[in-house]
Formats: sequence, C-alpha cells, structure tokens
Amino acid sequence: MSKLSTILVALTVVAAAATTSCKDSNLRDGPRVGALAAALPFDDCPGFEVSELLGELFINEVMIFNESTLPDPNGEFFPWLELYNSSSEDIDLGGVTLSDDLGDTTKWEIPCDTGAIIEAGGYFIIFMNGDLAGDNGNQASFVPPASGPVTFVFNGGSDLLDLDIDLLAADVSFGRAPDGGSFTGELLSPSPGSDNCPGLPCSVDPIELMFIRGDLDGDGTVSDVDLDALIDYVIEGVGDPECLDVLDINDNGSVDVADVNRLALALADEATIPPPFPQAGVDPTDDDPFVCDITLP
Repeated sequence: MSKLSTILVALTVVAAAATTSCKDSNLRDGPRVGALAAALPFDDCPGFEVSELLGELFINEVMIFNESTLPDPNGEFFPWLELYNSSSEDIDLGGVTLSDDLGDTTKWEIPCDTGAIIEAGGYFIIFMNGDLAGDNGNQASFVPPASGPVTFVFNGGSDLLDLDIDLLAADVSFGRAPDGGSFTGELLSPSPGSDNCPGLPCSVDPIELMFIRGDLDGDGTVSDVDLDALIDYVIEGVGDPECLDVLDINDNGSVDVADVNRLALALADEATIPPPFPQAGVDPTDDDPFVCDITLP
C-alpha cells in the first residue's frame, strides 16, 4: 500500500470514529428543541391580564344603529365601538378580547400583527360587522343584538359598558363623559375617534352627580388621605376632579384654603361637614357655581 493510500485509510477511520461519537453522545445527550421550547415558553400574542388594563383603557363610545355616521373600511355601515387609552403609553391591542356577552367574555380576540395600536391619549374604532376571517384588527367577528340590554366586555373585564339598545335611535351614540369617565349616557353628538365632551353640556339628559363631600379619593369615607389630596389641589394645583363640589368642604361655592381648614377641623371633630355627608347624595345647594351634572348623561 502506498503512503497516500495509508493516509486516506487513517483519515477515514478517524472520521468514522468522530461521527459515531457524535451520534452516540453529543446529539443524543444535548438539549432538544422541543425540550428547550418547553423550558422557555414564548407567546408572540400574549394580550394582557385583566388588571393590567384596568383604569387605563375604556369602552368609550358605542353606536348600534350606524346608518350614516361612520363607514367601515369597505364603505359599509355597521355598529361600531370606540376604545380610549387614558394612559401615557401606546398599547398594542393584539391578543386583547372584546365581547357583548358576560357569559362569553372572550367572544372575539383582536388579531396580532395587524397594527392594532392605540396611541397614548388616543382612540381606536372597532366595527362589529361579524367578520369571521379574523385577520382585521378593527373588525370584530360578532354583531351586537338589535334590542334589549347589553353589556360590552373589554379584555375579559378590564372595562364594562352597559346600555339599553331600545333607548337608542339611528346614528345616536352612547358613551362616557368625559372620555374614560364613570358617567355614561346618550351623547349630544357622535364623536368617533375624538373627544366625547369638547364642550358643555356633553349629554342629552343630565343627571345630578351623587357624592360625599370631602371624599376626594372616592372610597366612601373621609379621612386624612382626602385632606392630603385637598391640600395638594389647593396649594399645588394637583388633581383634576370631575366635581368640585366634593372639594368645597364649607359649601360656599369656591375651593380654597378655608376648605382645607374646615376639613382638618372636621377630622378633629371640631367642625361639621355640610351634606351630602356622611352618606352619598346630591348637592342641596342650587345657587353655587359648581354644576356637577355637566359631565353626566
């Protein structure tokens, strides 16, 4: 055998041994792709937990009988719903659910990778046209009922909106006033993609707000926490209350240092707080400048 043949045979033996070793050891004993995936789960469309969007995204406005107000991307008129983002960040809605049924809160899931982004302080319109293709981020796979009471459910319960469809006429919308607010009703005019209350009044049938005077944090009681919040508002200008009557502790039609002093004395049992207190009620003063029904339906 020549020297060249001897070298080739030796190389062949070495290569075979290396291959056998690799098959019997490295590949068999190393991590498998499936095992690695199981160890490091990844969901490219995770959505959000209910609590993550609570108080940040709202079902802000709904129109059931959309005859001529807002066409969908195909130029047709279907019921629509507006979401409002009160947070300071843009939010990807992919994986978030929407429903008109409390018994099935995940009726439709907003598809991922469809550019369904709601900007900070912005709005996002969803047409409820029964699109079963499921590839449009703003066209839901269900159509709401045409009559009776209905509850719209966002993200499994991050926000709810109740309304009675029988009370709505064609091209009339039902929504929150102000945007993201806790008061709902028939709006004076539809405002898809814009402020529900650009001017006052914002609703058709105002209902006077029930409140507890001095309960700034809305927890049903008046405490030192409310006193701190009142000081922040009067001294620092911090806060944006929906109803200034809550802060008008002495019920004289203005909010100032005198209200801070009155609340401090009341908490020390050295003064009283005018009604509504300690139970919630409407403002008994008709001639003060604070009209706390201006943001109501």
